[in-house]
This record gives sequence, C-alpha cells and structure tokens, in this order.
Amino acid sequence: MKKFYIFLATYLTIFTSKVSATGGGFVQIPNPTPIDSLEELVTMVARLIVPVFILTFLAMLLYGAFVYLTAQGDDAKVEKAKKIIVTAIIGFVLAVLAPSIANIVAGILGVEGITF
Repeated sequence: MKKFYIFLATYLTIFTSKVSATGGGFVQIPNPTPIDSLEELVTMVARLIVPVFILTFLAMLLYGAFVYLTAQGDDAKVEKAKKIIVTAIIGFVLAVLAPSIANIVAGILGVEGITF
C-alpha cells in the first residue's frame, strides 16, 4: 500500500503541474525537433519509407528468383517462387500508387493533398 501512495504522490506532482508548449503563463517547453506540424512529420516519414519499399521489393524479387533457380524441377518450389515474385510486384505497385491514392482520398474529403 505504501508503494501506491508513493506512486500517487509522484503522479500528482508530475502530471498535474501546469505545462504548456505555447506559453500563456505556463512553463514553456521548447520544440527539440525541426518539425513544426503533423503534416511535416507525415511528409518526412513518407520520404523515408520510399527507399525501404524499394529495397524490400528488390530483396523479395531476388529471393523469389533464388527459390526459382534452386527449385530443381520441384513443382511446389516453382509455384512458391512465382507467388513470391508476383506478391513482390503487387506490393511494389501498391507502394508506388499509395501517394496517388492518398491524394485522391484527400480530394474526396476536401483536404489539401499530401506532397511526397
């Protein structure tokens, strides 16, 4: 029970103090990142994810080719390799079309489009 009271006192001390990132009589917390809005964060993450998609596509394509080359006439392995390659291509196409799909949905909802 003593631990609960210590936790409660710590919680009330830390989380009920008046803190604001905008000022207004409160303690002002400076922004430690170069990102000022959620839109900038989404754009930055989207730009970082594109190379990951490309590398993943190439890795899956090479893996599918490796399975195909090492199948040695085994029909199950050949089918597995074909599925891997087709899935990699479908994933790549979806990754390429994702920004366009996001902009179409944003246009339908009346929101400003996202720039990648």
